[in-house]
Amino acid sequence: MAPFEIGETALVVEVPSAEPLVRGLRERYDSSAAYGMPAHVTVLYPFLPRERLDDGVLAALRDLFAARRPFQVAFGGVGRFPGVLHLAPEPDDPLRKLTEAAVGRWPEAPPYGGRFGDVVPHLTVAEGPGGEVSGEAVAGVAADLAAGLPITTLVSGVTLRVFGGENRRAEGFDTVAQWRAAHERFWTGPEMSAALRGPPVIDDDTLIVAERFRLRGLL
Repeated sequence: MAPFEIGETALVVEVPSAEPLVRGLRERYDSSAAYGMPAHVTVLYPFLPRERLDDGVLAALRDLFAARRPFQVAFGGVGRFPGVLHLAPEPDDPLRKLTEAAVGRWPEAPPYGGRFGDVVPHLTVAEGPGGEVSGEAVAGVAADLAAGLPITTLVSGVTLRVFGGENRRAEGFDTVAQWRAAHERFWTGPEMSAALRGPPVIDDDTLIVAERFRLRGLL
């Protein structure tokens, strides 16, 4: 099941500096990663539906955010909401002001459909249902994250993301890290562990067999 509806849009601050730390965890525990959503802090979701993104809306977005000065934030701690493990940005007030500005311009698009009274800026690493980190794994995941902090980033723009329904994993892997994470999940999963009478040890010295096929023609 996709985490978004086709045609839904979001305004986000992308955080590429966090990718080395969170990419593997997000691929495992955050379903949005499979649909091309990078590490980010949400400014406004859902934004206007795709059919409303005309030239006037795009121009208004450019004007709204171009009037704001870049600022720097640091992710120095790991936080939790119900069902969500995240990195907390500090200061978060400039990010809150981006959300306030967007909602002030488009009040018909309240953050998260108006489900929450106080929208706290955060960078999601793991989210349920289905992708939520199990209770016994939370401490280990949080410790791995904390060991790689702090991370700093310069916020100099807001990205408009439109969900088209394409699952990147259905067509292959974009990086070696994605390929490795998926295969590790398979070989260390309960079914293969039972067949092998225990989970295998997979590390950088594990040998693999790679095959290459050439399509010569169709019969």
